[in-house]
Amino acid sequence: MRWGALALILVVAGCATPGVYAPSRVPPARLPAKPAGWDVVLDPGHGGQQVGARGRRGTAEKVVTLDITRRLKRQLEQAGLRVMLTRAGDQTVTLAQRSDLGKRSGAWAFLSIHANAAKNTSASGFEVYYLPDAARYGRGIAYASARSPDASYRLAQLIQREFRRDWPLKDRGIKQARFHVLKHTPIPAVLVETGFLTNSKDEALLNDPAVREEIARRLANALLAFRRQGG
Repeated sequence: MRWGALALILVVAGCATPGVYAPSRVPPARLPAKPAGWDVVLDPGHGGQQVGARGRRGTAEKVVTLDITRRLKRQLEQAGLRVMLTRAGDQTVTLAQRSDLGKRSGAWAFLSIHANAAKNTSASGFEVYYLPDAARYGRGIAYASARSPDASYRLAQLIQREFRRDWPLKDRGIKQARFHVLKHTPIPAVLVETGFLTNSKDEALLNDPAVREEIARRLANALLAFRRQGG
């Protein structure tokens, strides 16, 4: 089934309203003493007390991002990569902790996964964010983890390419932003907004396990292509 048809079915039929989500009593994440030696750091947005965006059906961003991240981790590990998560459960993790893990991981890529929100409920689509090298480190400073300039932009392009093909949500483009995890993570770093929970169509899609699995698959394809290019 093509994804355009899947989107139509989901919007017409709707998804079951999720049950009330009760966060587990998990203490704040502790940083590994020596996290070096990983390939990819995956950062599921929000968590714990930080719920993030909420949809009309009650969908919580922190739940969506963790589920997609777990699926992506499994797929990357099946491809032989070593994957670190900034949170493995419903934990509160500060922005500083997230970027610190990226700094000390030894990884060649950092990917932060989110779901969007807007006052305008018609806002819909997929976005990719990065921060240019010069904006992060100043002009003339070498980008330590990449073989060529603006590796973050190259990764963002690969992700965008994956979601331009036969995907039900609008491509809102590659954008620049000074998000903490992009500004303070000194390896190629990208943040993706998988859809708008405040949009009924996007929320219905993000509630579907098959769609979450497909999002993870396309993100995995982009990361593996980035690795083949040399990171």
